[in-house]
Formats: sequence, C-alpha cells, structure tokens
Amino acid sequence: MKTLITIALFQTGVLLVILFRLPASEPANIEPSPETRAVTSAENPFARQQPEASTVSTATSDDARLRAIVREEIERALAGLDRPAAAGRGSGTSIVASPPVDPEQRLRVMDQIEYFRGMGEISPQDMNELMSDIARLDEQGRREALSRLTTALNRQEIDGRF
Repeated sequence: MKTLITIALFQTGVLLVILFRLPASEPANIEPSPETRAVTSAENPFARQQPEASTVSTATSDDARLRAIVREEIERALAGLDRPAAAGRGSGTSIVASPPVDPEQRLRVMDQIEYFRGMGEISPQDMNELMSDIARLDEQGRREALSRLTTALNRQEIDGRF
C-alpha cells in the first residue's frame, strides 16, 4: 500500500513539474511555405466560392418548384388513401389491418407461455414458433403475450432468448 501511495505522489510531482516548466501556450505563427503560397484560390478545391446573384435566384425558383411538386405528390398520396383499395390501382403500399380477435388463439398462446414457464426453458425453435403464434394475435393480445413472455424471461422463470 505504501508503494502505491509513493508511486501516486511521484506521478503527481512529475506532472506538476511538467505543467509549470512548459511555457504558456501561445498560438504558433507558422508562415506558409513557398509551395503553399503558389496555390491560388482557383486551384484550391476547398476554397469557398461566393455564388453569383443569378445562381441564387435560380436556386430559389428551383426550391419553390420542388416544394410545389412534393406538395402535389403528398396530396395525391393522401387522396389515394381515402379511396377504397378495390379501385384497381395500388400505390405499392398496403395498410395491414389487425387480425380479428380469436379468443381460442389467445388462450393457446398464453397456455404455451405457462407451459414453458413450468418447464423452465425454451429452445430457439420453440421460441420461433411461439413468436409466430404471438404475431398472429390481435394488437392487444400481442401486447399481453409479449409482456408475459418478457416478464418470465426477465425473472428467469424461462431460460431462453428472443
């Protein structure tokens, strides 16, 4: 213990000596080399260029036109959502509705969770089957089943992984 304290004090002393002996940090005035001075701003790809006035007005008009196009597309997409899906044209996206409530399926999933809780472990294959069964439930059933499964896994009542 004395050795550690001695080493710590020695290191602190060395740091203090280095800190006080170094001159105050001043920004260095480094002159560019002749090769660096020869490079003009036109040759420098990183030099900032000021846009011309005509470029700015063109960019502004392009932005306004782009915004108008985006607004039109959004309006078309939103109007398409109001129409029934049987209109013949699909926009490539579909809204998946929650499956109908099946109390028997919910009970089977809850029984499976209780079965694995009683067994104390679940294999990866059984976990995949259970997750597939949970995915077929309605939203409320999925929440309840996942909550029970997660609780059992966290309490280590079931040894397994998602």
